[in-house]
Amino acid sequence: MSSNIVFRCKTSDDFKIFKKEVSDEFDIEDKETKESFVSNRFILTGLKITITYYMSGKVMIQGSPDIAEIEKLVNIAKRRFKFDTPRLFKKSIKDISEINKKYFIGLDESGVGETFGCMYLGIAIIKKEDLLEAHKIFRPQDVKQFDVKTVIDLNIKSNKFFEKNLKRYNARDIDTSNKILLLDRGYEELLLKYKNLIPDSCIILDDYGIGTVFKNFIKKWEKAGAIFILRHKADSIYLPPMAASIIARKSRNTEIKTLTSKYSIIDPKTGEKIELTTGSPSNPLTEKWLIAYRRANPYSDFPFFVRNKWKNVQEIEKRFPKKSISHVFSCQKCGNGLGKVYIRYDKIKDSTEIQCPTCGEQVNPIFFKKNFSYGTIVMDTSSLITRIVSKDLRTTKIFENMKFIIPSCVYEEIDTKQPDKKKGAENEISFLKECQTKGIIELEDVDVDILSGLSKDKKIIEVARQHKASLITYDRTQNLWSSIRSFVFYIVN
Repeated sequence: MSSNIVFRCKTSDDFKIFKKEVSDEFDIEDKETKESFVSNRFILTGLKITITYYMSGKVMIQGSPDIAEIEKLVNIAKRRFKFDTPRLFKKSIKDISEINKKYFIGLDESGVGETFGCMYLGIAIIKKEDLLEAHKIFRPQDVKQFDVKTVIDLNIKSNKFFEKNLKRYNARDIDTSNKILLLDRGYEELLLKYKNLIPDSCIILDDYGIGTVFKNFIKKWEKAGAIFILRHKADSIYLPPMAASIIARKSRNTEIKTLTSKYSIIDPKTGEKIELTTGSPSNPLTEKWLIAYRRANPYSDFPFFVRNKWKNVQEIEKRFPKKSISHVFSCQKCGNGLGKVYIRYDKIKDSTEIQCPTCGEQVNPIFFKKNFSYGTIVMDTSSLITRIVSKDLRTTKIFENMKFIIPSCVYEEIDTKQPDKKKGAENEISFLKECQTKGIIELEDVDVDILSGLSKDKKIIEVARQHKASLITYDRTQNLWSSIRSFVFYIVN
């Protein structure tokens, strides 16, 4: 029995009668939902079974096929509704090798239920004559149980037999759509890249409760001769979807590794360093990271890789709501008010670029200059060493006509740096003074001796506060603290 059984319900009255019949047999509990496409959802108390009634007229029963009560529920539903789930196959590796098709195509995903990062959809294609040979080398297993090294090793082994491809959905895609529709469209897009192979193919994927979009796709290609196998945990039963799962998981592992290296957080309240994880809602570190980020960045939205629609993220938003900052810039593409932007210098393009930390998209420099009127910026030592301002003034000119402030403690810190960094910072200051003379920017030195009771970082923050200025920094700690009071230009590689 499938893990997702879908029926077609003609009227809401039919569903009410069905729900009453279920409640006569089981204890049920209604579940609140904010999804606009869901009319009603309830669970069987004490059992991992969920029944969802969609606005489209579908009724889905979700639960492990090993649960005995599933079959009883299906029998109740069959009295009221017609099956809407495509026909299912249950075939072993030996069985599918006897299917008279030239190609076997697997589809699977990685990251569908996590809080952080993208969702990856994979496709893997193998010729029939290679199927049994590949099976001798590695056998289908649950890819979710593999560590990073095993996934990499399996991916290398599968390259000998499989042609593979990927589809990626970022956090914003996931926030603005629903899982079923994304999977439907993504798998259709991947298959159409191999359109000429489909009629002579057996296509295998996990039974995720496919929607109308992909269902119509299946019907069309079944008429053309293709065979579709939908099976719960297909990637742990058949090689093609396992290979697709491996390529999807490898890409997601790589993404999470990159994010982890950049977005570990020091909780300002506890001083604890919290690593970014995959973002499983059940992992306590996910909640700790979200709380620490909001504490460190009370005026900022969560970064672009956080799925804001997820219930655990929304709960953190309620407990630790974002504070309003008086001088924000709103991203043209996602519309979010920002307390921070990323800025980087692209050596290849020889230009500076601004990136929105919420949606991850580049910000048009002309749009930024027109809409960001808060043109006083405090510089710290790290920003001078990177020479980001001079690189910009020579190329994109985002900082043209702005005022820059250098606190006296920055000069003191420059003197303690290694010779190459010290010289780089001194050259930057000399260039900025030349630009001031030419009227390209304003430049001011500010004495902070009166703030002797504060640390160097907090002196810089206090200067920004007193002058109602933004701050530009390459320093991770300074970036986190500065978000408490000031708009930040955070320099990234």
